[in-house]
Amino acid sequence: MRISALAAAIVALVVLSALTPPVSASGQVAGLSSHLMWTDVTSEEQDQSLDMIAQAGASMVRVDVSWATFEQNAKGQHEQWYLDRLDALVDKAEQRGIDILFTVTDSPCWASSAPDLLKQGCTGAWWDVNVQRHPPIFAQDYADAFAFLVDRYGTRVAGYEIWNEPNSKHYFRSTDQTADYARIVRAAYPAAKAANPAVTVIAGSLSESPLDFAEELFQHGIGGNFDAWSVHPYSGDASPLDPLTEDYIRNSYARGVPAMRDLLLRHGEDKPIWLTEFGWSTSTIRNSETWRNGVDEATQALYTEQALIKASEWPYVPVIIIYELQDQWDNPGDRNSNFGLLRFDGSPKPAFEAFRRGALALPSLAAAGPPRPLTPPSTEPRRRLRVWIDRHERRVYVRGVGQPHSVARVRAYRYLRGKRRFARRASYRTRVRVGASGRFVRRLDRRIAHGRWRVRASYGRVV
Repeated sequence: MRISALAAAIVALVVLSALTPPVSASGQVAGLSSHLMWTDVTSEEQDQSLDMIAQAGASMVRVDVSWATFEQNAKGQHEQWYLDRLDALVDKAEQRGIDILFTVTDSPCWASSAPDLLKQGCTGAWWDVNVQRHPPIFAQDYADAFAFLVDRYGTRVAGYEIWNEPNSKHYFRSTDQTADYARIVRAAYPAAKAANPAVTVIAGSLSESPLDFAEELFQHGIGGNFDAWSVHPYSGDASPLDPLTEDYIRNSYARGVPAMRDLLLRHGEDKPIWLTEFGWSTSTIRNSETWRNGVDEATQALYTEQALIKASEWPYVPVIIIYELQDQWDNPGDRNSNFGLLRFDGSPKPAFEAFRRGALALPSLAAAGPPRPLTPPSTEPRRRLRVWIDRHERRVYVRGVGQPHSVARVRAYRYLRGKRRFARRASYRTRVRVGASGRFVRRLDRRIAHGRWRVRASYGRVV
């Protein structure tokens, strides 16, 4: 591999006590959902999926993290094999400049409030009868597991989402969904903030935009216990621009999201809304209830691009995540298996390129400051370098924007106080591959600890 040098991008700075801020509403991020932690997904498949996410122009991936798996057998007894996979996934995403959203869901059998008849003493395949979809008996058990993840990954993860679709009986099997979900949120939020006050904690994760359900959550004291609110503004087979009728505001993308914003403001919550899951299935189902119907691939592409462009009108929405990267199965008659921008065989649907166009239409986060300078891909050389400290992890991070598919050579020079200048020879060197998105991130060695540093990055194209 031959490297031809390009002009160096030089940033001289003093590394101070700066905490990583949450994603700012001054810009917007387009992301994709992908089940990268499912146990049948290999490491190679994770790599391939992350590469395609970057190629699509996505800056974030939403990943479901199973409490039922990483603390399967007993409280405080963590499954190291699962954590090893999660560690590797976070590293891989960082290497590609992709942020991760963790959606922490599913109760292990020992914690689940499922009936004893289902749990059967927690022997056998209890997950096959959906024991994990019941809320925990004690909310603090979930809160402790949630805080464990926050303590382990800190601000390396863009956000931590509390459960998935608690207003759906499929994902949250409770006789009092609002009360049970609110108690989980009230326990998890302070626990997460005690573990690391700099992280972004997201509550809601509501299917569609159910205003009545959200109102009930506030009646149960959920207010003040989240940094961002999330909804899944599915609109069935309807266009994202269709206002629908007054009776179906919750099913309208165009009206449901602003209506949810109004509800938050009425409760004094001027917080961002993250759209953490929605999309259109290309299943062959037609002439059924609107939420069951699929659309053809051309319509999926049109609606995907329209939804991203529509979101650019909402400055309170910093994150828009489309469900999902790839079809789950080769069965055109199944609704849930056909939301992908890629077909099951990995070939792109028209929506893949439509997503890229829509993502490029969003206001960039580049002006929002570290640590997430997200800029659309370009064929022109781009050079930007930012450095920050995560004080909780006591590690130094560098994030750069450069020419896609180049190699960034990062060097750190210590300030020599006695000579009143920076050293001429770098004390630390590393090389990072810049992905298709044009972004990279690297956690620097612990040797970068105290004092004043100058950090430089030079970029060379891979030939």
